[in-house]
Amino acid sequence: MKQSATASAITLLVEERFACLDSVEDLAELVESMREVARLEATEQEKRHNPLAIAQPDCTKGCSTCCYTLVETMPAEVVALVAWLEQTLATEDLDRLRRRVESADRTTRGLTERQRGGAGVACPMLVDDACSIYAERPLDCEAYQSSDVRACEAAIPNYDFDEIPVIQPRYNAYEWVRVRFGAEIERAGVDGQTVEFIAALQIALTTENLFDRWSAGERVFAPAHITSPPH
Repeated sequence: MKQSATASAITLLVEERFACLDSVEDLAELVESMREVARLEATEQEKRHNPLAIAQPDCTKGCSTCCYTLVETMPAEVVALVAWLEQTLATEDLDRLRRRVESADRTTRGLTERQRGGAGVACPMLVDDACSIYAERPLDCEAYQSSDVRACEAAIPNYDFDEIPVIQPRYNAYEWVRVRFGAEIERAGVDGQTVEFIAALQIALTTENLFDRWSAGERVFAPAHITSPPH
C-alpha cells in the first residue's frame, strides 16, 4: 500500500470511529486499528529496501535499555491504555502503579531526551526488566528496535541517538502513522497532539471522567504536550 493510500485509510478510519465514538471500547478499537496500519506500513517500507541491507533486531525480553528514554505518544493511546489498566489490575496493583507513575513524573517532567538518558529513571511500566503492558504499549515503543543491544547500552546514558542503531525503515513507518493519526484526530476536534508518555499517564490516572472530557474536546493533556523536538 502506497503512503497516499495509507493516509486515505487513516482519514476514513478516524472519521468513521469519531462519528460514533461512544465509549472507551470504541477508542480501544481505533488504537488497535492504528497498530495494524503501522505494522502494514512498516512491512511496505521494508519491501522498498534491499532485505539484506535491513538489520535484524537484537532486542530480547530482559533488554530494557530503551525503557529509560523519553517516549512520545498521543492522548488516544493513553486514554485507551488507562482504561485497560483499570479493567485489568487489582485495586492494590493500580495504586502501586499510580505511585510509581507519580514518582517518575516528578523526576522526569520537562527533561529533554538527553537529560532523560542521564537521569536513569525507568518507565513505570517496567517490571522485572520486562514491559508489563507489552501488548498495549505505545506505538513509539513498538517501533523502536535496535540491531545492537550493546550499542544502545553505551549510547543511552548520554542519549546519543545517532549512535543507537535503530532499524530505521520500521521506525519511520510507525512514526509517520502515529503523526498522521494524531493530525486526523485533531481534525475531528479532539486532542491528537504528541505527548510525553509518563506525564500523560500521570494526568490520565488522576483525571476523573477522562474519556468523556477528552472525547468532548477538552485539552486535559495540555501539560504533557511536546511542542518542540525534545532534544
